[in-house]
Amino acid sequence: EAGCLVVSSPLHNFSCALFSLDGKQLTDYIYEDLKNFSEGVGRYKRNGKYGLITINGEELTDPIFDQVAFVHDGRVVMEYNGKYCLSDLKCNILQEYKVDQIRMYDSLQYGVMCALEGNPDWIGDPNNRYYLMSPDGAYLSRPCKHTIVFAKPDVFYELEDGVHYIFDASGNEIVLPVEAKEIKVYAKDRFFVYKDKMYALVDLNGNMITDYLWSDVKISEETDDDWICVCY
Repeated sequence: EAGCLVVSSPLHNFSCALFSLDGKQLTDYIYEDLKNFSEGVGRYKRNGKYGLITINGEELTDPIFDQVAFVHDGRVVMEYNGKYCLSDLKCNILQEYKVDQIRMYDSLQYGVMCALEGNPDWIGDPNNRYYLMSPDGAYLSRPCKHTIVFAKPDVFYELEDGVHYIFDASGNEIVLPVEAKEIKVYAKDRFFVYKDKMYALVDLNGNMITDYLWSDVKISEETDDDWICVCY
């Protein structure tokens, strides 16, 4: 992961350790989890709490946080005692967020966050409102009834009343003018849409690039050059 390897061993009760790419062991098997590496820093979990660790195995913080998200521009979103904040890598607080919840597993992965005003204990609460939010706490999008999916850099979407709304990282919005139960983002301007158990490829204007040809579509998230696997 981003210059290091995370290894889980059954010989150590499936605890994790960090290894370099040439196979050198950098830490003991003392972690419950190691992930979200970006800019040379990731999160570790020990005794049920999270902290920050470098790809060289150096712990930057003690494991005191409830959740830790992705590092972006040297900053990271953290949850501590039910509150959300933005800090630098030395845990100096840069911004406190007055929202009811921030979705942590992908926060700042693409430089923005999905914030909730409402009831975090009931995802189906009709009064819940979700926003695309910048690191400084500014709402970028209109209030959405449902959570905003982070698909690719600069491509985020929400499904509301059967309509897919596409946002960029500035909150600009377009409506994908194709009826579909599901979409899969292939690129910034191309989407696979699912209807009647088949997928087709369309552009942002709803123009059909292909007919409904495929029963399944898998899209790579691991490489810079997009590739797809389709099933007829």
